[in-house]
Amino acid sequence: MISMWGAFKAYWKNYVNFTGKATRAEYWWMQLWGMIILVGWLIVAIALLIGTFATKHFSFASWTDFTNSFNNSNPGGPMLYAFIGWLIFGLLLALAMVIPSFSLSIRRYRDAGLKTWAVWVLWALGFLANGYISIKNGDAKLTVSTAITIIEFIVTLLPTANLAQVGWIGHGDTTKPNQPNNNRSLDEQSDQDEL
Repeated sequence: MISMWGAFKAYWKNYVNFTGKATRAEYWWMQLWGMIILVGWLIVAIALLIGTFATKHFSFASWTDFTNSFNNSNPGGPMLYAFIGWLIFGLLLALAMVIPSFSLSIRRYRDAGLKTWAVWVLWALGFLANGYISIKNGDAKLTVSTAITIIEFIVTLLPTANLAQVGWIGHGDTTKPNQPNNNRSLDEQSDQDEL
């Protein structure tokens, strides 16, 4: 089984690997890493934000002086610049994690046993459900978004090759990722299954 640190290294090592497999441990360790990074980033962001307003508020005698200070050339001082820098750092970190997170999800779906086309359809539905449908108003659309998110969650919980023998969505390869005899790629396996 992969360790937490090993999952973190594999996450960055497989930055654009969309063809392999990722075990449940690798996937969920990285989800934990993501939450740790997010919580740590939020704690620092909140501290900087509080520091920015605390230094502004306590350095003035009245609320009017405080609000008028935003018209000055240096409205927040170094704490505001540190907060803005931290926001930019967070944005760059989030952008850097988009592709490997996408890659990890695709590899996890493959490991659960889905064929290549089913992996991409599930990901596309999840992307549309969470990115497009949720923005639009309507309870039915929210229900569809929630249902697709639940399906994605269930697939990430499934053991290795659990869906491999399931009719038209399973890839048919029931070997584990670290077992010998796993020489053929999933695309080759899918092509031979369809013949």
